Amino acid sequence: AGLSEDELKGLKTAALLHDIGNLAVPESILSKPGSLTPEELERLKIHPNVGAAIVEGVPFPYPVAPLIRSHHERWDGTGYPQGLKGDDIPLAARVLAIADSYTTLMSERPYRAAYSHDEAVRIVRRQSGSTFDPKLLEQFLAMLPELRPQLSGDDSGAEAELTNPLKAISGAHREERILFEIAQALGSTLSLDDTMALVCARLADLIPFTSCGLFLIDQAQSRAFCRYTAGPHMPAIRRIGSRSIEEMLATLPLSEPHERVDPARDLLATRLQLHNQTIGALVIYDTQANRYTPEHRRVFERVARQATSVIYNSLTFERTQEESVTDPLTGLPNRRHLTDQFDRILTTAGRTRRPVGLLMMDLDGVRQINDGYGHHVGDRALRQVGVALRSFAGSSDLCVRYAGDEFVIVLANSDAEQVQLRAKALQDLVADLWFEVQPGMRLQLAANVGTAVYPQDGLKSDELLETADARMYRQKVARRAQKRVATQTPVATPPAEVFDLPVRAEDAQSALRR
Repeated sequence: AGLSEDELKGLKTAALLHDIGNLAVPESILSKPGSLTPEELERLKIHPNVGAAIVEGVPFPYPVAPLIRSHHERWDGTGYPQGLKGDDIPLAARVLAIADSYTTLMSERPYRAAYSHDEAVRIVRRQSGSTFDPKLLEQFLAMLPELRPQLSGDDSGAEAELTNPLKAISGAHREERILFEIAQALGSTLSLDDTMALVCARLADLIPFTSCGLFLIDQAQSRAFCRYTAGPHMPAIRRIGSRSIEEMLATLPLSEPHERVDPARDLLATRLQLHNQTIGALVIYDTQANRYTPEHRRVFERVARQATSVIYNSLTFERTQEESVTDPLTGLPNRRHLTDQFDRILTTAGRTRRPVGLLMMDLDGVRQINDGYGHHVGDRALRQVGVALRSFAGSSDLCVRYAGDEFVIVLANSDAEQVQLRAKALQDLVADLWFEVQPGMRLQLAANVGTAVYPQDGLKSDELLETADARMYRQKVARRAQKRVATQTPVATPPAEVFDLPVRAEDAQSALRR
């Protein structure tokens, strides 16, 4: 183009620094995947002036700042920031504009994929005489075959970062912003799934990966298990199963042929450590072999360190939430959980016009066990009943410890006849539970069960609970009356190993004296 030696040196320097003014543009604008708003576009347009102002303080022996300021001017005068036209635009800035536009079209951007060479040529050719100096553009297109090999080199690694300092600066700003966003989640009550979705989304802005997995350590078994996974390798990651943390850090998931997903060929893994204790591991996988570099590992480990506290906070929140609705003795949901869920179940039943059954059960004899053998023995009896009720309740039923020795089971899609059958089955189940109060001494448990059915017996949860409770109490009174009658009638002595409710020693001695 007839540039002097000094002008060529200025052009090379301006080519290196032409977008340094983007330091004044928010990262949210530079990385926005969609179209910019008019306000965002105006903010982006400040970068040529900012870049020129930055380099004006450097005593270059050749012109640099004017080229940076003018590299977005257009041949027809519609460019920015000064609206220069034609030959008023510095010649080297016109050269820079053509090269910058072509290489930008050939590279991937947040808002679009990279264009092919032929597409890029068609686009810049259409802008001859409007955006670009037509004479210079024809020279560029004529030289392009010999220039293209310069674009075919590997653009990864430290050397590429040095040739594109803005990319390194932008990446550092993005890294800090993402770490800040993850730290902000620490004070919120995010569930673990929500937390991991946030961490993975932010991590994807920094490191390429196909799938990811969070593995937590079961402290009792000293084994790690998959707690969260995302991506096409989800089934394969879950199949990894329970392993030591060392195995988790080195195991690639194996997909089944029918899953039709490219195999994972590389992984990046790190321990999650808090207060010198390993709580789990974060692992990302990619289908490209030898994908990860030392720089990837540095960023990954930094993000993992930041995420550990957020993940631990979410685990603590979930555990506290679960404990608040779980009976610690039996492991069944508690009354609070029933309150939270019952009306929701009834609302769904009303919408689908399906009946809902309710069983309220009271255990006979637990108070006497507590009085005769201690509360720790009575607690064992309640735990045994809790285990039996978990097997009795179906997958769609809700079984809770209501209060003391009372339990409630909500039966989904059950009419009055089905509810009565389930009530009888529940009483038979409890009657089959022979509880050993001490070695060689067993007691037979019994249950009183009251029933209610939505919508016949009520439309609200409290109405159904009151109805079932009243029916349970009537059954309890009738059972006691039957027992009183039975004690007045001589009966055969039961087997030696079977006992009725415990009798205190002093009562037995008094009876013998009488």
